Amino acid sequence: MSKRNIFVFIIFVISFFVCAEMKIKANEEIKTRIAILPFFGRGNINKDLLELLSENFGIKLTEIGEYSVVERNELNKVLNELKFQKGDAFDDKSAVEIGKLAGAQIVVIGTVTLLDSDYFISVRGIDLKTGIVIFARVLDTSNKKDLVRMVEQLATSISKGDNIGININPNDPNNGKKPEESSKAEELRKVAQKNNQFMNRIRFVESERNFIDRYYNKIWGFTLDDGSRNFSKYRQSIGGGVALAVSGTTIFLGGVISLAVMFNYSQNTSYTELVVDYYDGLGNPVYVEEIVKRTTYYKDTAIILGSVLMPLGVIFLSLSAIPFYFAYKIYTLYKKTTGKKLTFFERVDLNIGFVMCNDIFDRNESKLNISMSIKL
Repeated sequence: MSKRNIFVFIIFVISFFVCAEMKIKANEEIKTRIAILPFFGRGNINKDLLELLSENFGIKLTEIGEYSVVERNELNKVLNELKFQKGDAFDDKSAVEIGKLAGAQIVVIGTVTLLDSDYFISVRGIDLKTGIVIFARVLDTSNKKDLVRMVEQLATSISKGDNIGININPNDPNNGKKPEESSKAEELRKVAQKNNQFMNRIRFVESERNFIDRYYNKIWGFTLDDGSRNFSKYRQSIGGGVALAVSGTTIFLGGVISLAVMFNYSQNTSYTELVVDYYDGLGNPVYVEEIVKRTTYYKDTAIILGSVLMPLGVIFLSLSAIPFYFAYKIYTLYKKTTGKKLTFFERVDLNIGFVMCNDIFDRNESKLNISMSIKL
């Protein structure tokens, strides 16, 4: 490599990294800057716990990356200047003042309340330009160990705009949505709230919690203990899985048969010889070569069909695992929540009768009657 090429390569590498750094800085500047005030406790709440919760809330927001979070050291300098101490409560006016001095665009006020044996975590975000509360969330639990997970859940909810907890905009009763959208959001909120209560009371693993949050709370919109809707979704999943599995098996077997036909033709044509089949009206001989070409055409078609159908069958069989997975999750979560099992058939009645009687010739006869009724 010549010196000129080396020089050009070095310039290119330097330019690439400079542009990348400028792009990163530009992205950071675009992000909304948010200041998280130390959480305030009502009731017998440990100050170290409050500090841990507010720090974890900020860490989760930073991890998601939707906001640029004001560093704790910067915020502490502002708090010291204004002579605020740890554990002090913040009203909206003082929160706005602190947020502006910290160079933020949004300030978050967090409160943890202990009432009897229940903990309530609330967070409010105030737009510093307008002084309006732009989001608010509340979650509750009776288990102190769930508090850290709940603040992370609140941070995720705020970053992604999810309807976890109670979302309040005091300036718009419909939260900026049409009445029907607001009604749907309210229904999903109630479902999520009830499912969150189940999650706080029952030990679900992380994958189950994510499944509940994604499908039950946001897509399906029904609770973990709703028997009829769980049963319906379970049956749909089983039916979909069976349909895909049967289709995949049929298509795969079609490919196997096609390849079997190919091998059969290859054996039949491997020893064919050119012979005169018949003579046309002009006395010209017609050879059997034409038939050999036709069978070769069928063989090629069989190869194509087999090559297409067998992989397609495998794809369908693989896809059948998805609805079966959903059925398994629904079955497991419903059983954990209610202690009951889901079945594919709603009711199966089996009646067996055994009758002994005499026929017209006074011969003993035994009859076994079996009847079955299945309700889907």
